[in-house]
Amino acid sequence: MYKHLPSLLFLSISLNISAQDFSTDFLESLPSSLKDELTGDSQSSDEVDRLLKLDTSQENNQRILRSLKAQVDDLELRLLDEKGTTNNLPIFGESFFSSLQSTFMPINIPNFSDDYILNVGDSLNISFAGRGSSTSTEIFIERDGSILLPQYGKITIAGLSFRDASSLIRNFVNTKDIGSEAFISLSKLRDIQVILLGWVENPGIYTISAGSNIVGAINVAGGISKNGSYRSVRMTRQGKVQEYDLYDIFVNGDFDISHHLRSGDIIFVNPRGMNISISGGINKSAIYEILEEETLGDLIKFAGGMSPAYKDFNNVIIDRKNLDSSEILEVKNLEFDSFPLQERDSVLVPFYDADPIMQKTVSIEGMVKRPGRYFINDNSTMLDLIEMAGGFKDGAYEFGAALFRQQAIDIENIFSQKEYTETINYLVSQLGNPGSLVSAQAVDLIKEELKSTISTGRVIVDVNINKLRSMPEKNIKLSDGDRIVIPELNNIVYMVGEFNNPTSHTYDPNKSISDYIRDSGKLKETAEGLILVIDPDGTSRILQRNWFLVGKNNMPLYPGSIIYAPRDIANLSGIRYASAVAPILSSLAISLASLNSINN
Repeated sequence: MYKHLPSLLFLSISLNISAQDFSTDFLESLPSSLKDELTGDSQSSDEVDRLLKLDTSQENNQRILRSLKAQVDDLELRLLDEKGTTNNLPIFGESFFSSLQSTFMPINIPNFSDDYILNVGDSLNISFAGRGSSTSTEIFIERDGSILLPQYGKITIAGLSFRDASSLIRNFVNTKDIGSEAFISLSKLRDIQVILLGWVENPGIYTISAGSNIVGAINVAGGISKNGSYRSVRMTRQGKVQEYDLYDIFVNGDFDISHHLRSGDIIFVNPRGMNISISGGINKSAIYEILEEETLGDLIKFAGGMSPAYKDFNNVIIDRKNLDSSEILEVKNLEFDSFPLQERDSVLVPFYDADPIMQKTVSIEGMVKRPGRYFINDNSTMLDLIEMAGGFKDGAYEFGAALFRQQAIDIENIFSQKEYTETINYLVSQLGNPGSLVSAQAVDLIKEELKSTISTGRVIVDVNINKLRSMPEKNIKLSDGDRIVIPELNNIVYMVGEFNNPTSHTYDPNKSISDYIRDSGKLKETAEGLILVIDPDGTSRILQRNWFLVGKNNMPLYPGSIIYAPRDIANLSGIRYASAVAPILSSLAISLASLNSINN
């Protein structure tokens, strides 16, 4: 299409200009390395340095501080994610305690069971009703374990369950005043102290709410450490020991919230046991802690069972490593529940995840009988789409048809970015050369010309149905997201650019290109010595001044064509840039032709 356009080349460009002469927008458009070199700021200050500057405003300091805190928090989370992992597999249960929030601590007034043991520091809300009146009061359990009921007296309830204490209070009130009733609820909880030891992140003495359970206490201590066990957690109370397996919670959701901690309880997390990794076609790839009596079947249960991607497979692979050897074992489905595991085993579950097949869609707009979106298959062509759309309406301008494709947009963007970067890099590399006659305004002008390209993704096509049927090479296959526009015949020729009277003209088949230029007031003095003619199908032609000023000519011109006269950047700036304008014109031709097709 543009075989007559020469490649991008700058000849004898000499600039002698300081960075202060450039606009802010121009400097910001440069690559960072070039901008730093141009402005003399080769190494920008980091966030901490700027935070410590005396002349930085308080508002800016706060903004930077918030940014730094966010980065630190993000780093901490990433470290938590990476801690104790092998080959990016997490330790099962680790993420359960990764939250900094005390998720398991009671908030406000929890719905405790009646087995909650009352003690000094708890607070009850008691409402009295009887004899036509009612009152309500909040009462703390005193140090001697008693509460004082107004008008009724003292009663000791410390050490009783909430159920037994409620029954005792109601009977006490009814005995003192027959016919009166008491309604009791727990309003505030006392604080208790528990000791966390062993393989927790932060062993120590913790003050927590009396409604807390063992999981909440471990969470407050930062969770279980890298070498700690999730299968063996010991809680000691008054000499009696109770064992907890946290897999009961993590795997089965088996957790009795009525098991509250009491002041003086000691929680000890034992070191971890045998760790086995399992990955692949399993629902939860991770490293699991396995007890001696547990089998491969138990491991698969802990991992949530096989994923759907395991379908039609009938075995798993065991990569077993010893100090002096290694071996690969295949275990069939029926053997899972009896196959014992060993330390250093890695379980590899085969799987096959098929890539989802997305339905391809294309659209056709304009002068067709049924415009809209259509589903296509891998072999659908332009002719198929036109026929699905019912063919063309009367007045359809087939010569102005356009196909827009995302792949073409991507290629145009890559070319535009490369063209812009190379051009600006060359200009900046010439800064400081002696004898320069060029102003900063000229460089800004070239920058704007290069950045003004609109990537449309237009592909030149021929939609003539007879040609599509007889010439298979023209009947191209469609791609997902393709968009075809069939414009209406528009008998107008558009004049764009450096004409004295740029306007649109009614198409006249008897007029030549020179006639249209004359009718638009001819070229301005600022016009380049060439014009660009863009046909409705998107093709373009470059004509030199000595050709189109001769008078009438026989070069064809079509309805909907664009005649573009570019500015003479060389004359405006004094830059001897030879064919630098050529790529700009070629990009502009694509944009103008695409817009012409859409507007038609």
